[in-house]
Amino acid sequence: MRILRFPPLFPLLVFLNGCKEITTTAPNKAMIGDAVELTKFQLVPVKNGTIDDNKLLILDFWATWCGPCIQLEQIQDRHRDKLQVLAISDESVEKVESFINQRDLNLTFFNDIKGNLFKSFSIQSISITFLPSKKGDLLWTGNSKDLDTILETYFSSGQIPQIIPDGKNQRYYALTAGMDREDRSFKYILEDSSDSDKYFVKNQKK
Repeated sequence: MRILRFPPLFPLLVFLNGCKEITTTAPNKAMIGDAVELTKFQLVPVKNGTIDDNKLLILDFWATWCGPCIQLEQIQDRHRDKLQVLAISDESVEKVESFINQRDLNLTFFNDIKGNLFKSFSIQSISITFLPSKKGDLLWTGNSKDLDTILETYFSSGQIPQIIPDGKNQRYYALTAGMDREDRSFKYILEDSSDSDKYFVKNQKK
């Protein structure tokens, strides 16, 4: 089973868009510099439960009420020979099975039976996507809507763009992990620092 390695001082980027803001508190969270082995978590295969170690692996934490799974299916189809999407939910197996069968989705689906993988990755919003390299180094984390740009750059150059601007007004979606919203350095990043709340995910579930 692949080990996900978080190299020290790695410039982790978080793209602050998602369907739901959640709060996780747990001891022994995965930190930058740690190695996380998926086999130590109780992951229940729901569909296509085999991981191909020869492909780039995308980890997507999602829920049935959040829509990006269909987009991820399209991305996997476009790069089928190079990557595999591993979709991880903490909802019941029955609920996930019903959802994917109704839509005929062919991603690799797992259930995080106790939610420990969610906690270990310190998930703050869903859907959120992690992109580890084949060696296990974390390359990128963010919202799946940015994946096409990320993958196009990575497959052509081997590099991951650190910041993706909004094409309409050039405001950045990306912030360095661990940066507090009240921190002065954070304020300078924002074009409109007086309204920093709009850069953070809100609970949109009704």
